[in-house]
Amino acid sequence: MSIALDIKGILNETGYSLSIIRDKEISGEKGEFKSNSQITKPFVRQHFLEGVLPYDTKIIPGDVVKTVVNSEFFLAMNVTDVVLENTCIKKETVFYRCNVSGEVLRVSGEERNLQTYALQPIYQSISNLCYAVIADTDAGTDILQEERIGQIETNKLFLFIPHSVGIRPLDIYIPYSGEYYKVESVEKFRFPAVDYCILSENTID
Repeated sequence: MSIALDIKGILNETGYSLSIIRDKEISGEKGEFKSNSQITKPFVRQHFLEGVLPYDTKIIPGDVVKTVVNSEFFLAMNVTDVVLENTCIKKETVFYRCNVSGEVLRVSGEERNLQTYALQPIYQSISNLCYAVIADTDAGTDILQEERIGQIETNKLFLFIPHSVGIRPLDIYIPYSGEYYKVESVEKFRFPAVDYCILSENTID
């Protein structure tokens, strides 16, 4: 346990101050980041960071974490115990740097357009502050390159979003930058507590 306390002490002195974004912001966390060595891959270079956390961190997979100093947001993809002599001395994690925040909408019914008399969907907000990662098909990482050789997929984007949001196929994700994306599919078991979605550009008209 003394090693775990020593590592925690070092992180308290040299690490980033972090807050966990859940129903409310939880402050008081400390951690260190380092870039992945695969710097030739654009997705890895821009979004992928390895982290070290103290043994008693409250951060769990699927958490969105904010750096206190510069207010960057990261998605905790996993959190793994590092064990020495049957004792957890620290935790290691992989963070993805969030590049979007936005709202998730879901169809809740239909109404008739008074001008065209056509039925149109009614949307309700499922979550109005969702930090996530969107990457395009040429992200350049093995994580996103599972298509067979010669198979080219166009007009698709990949979304990594906390499982706690509860996103479903046919939901609409609206980044605050103004775009509209329809969720084509959701894989819930590729990453612990993070849903991996395929998006297509859409509108809610």
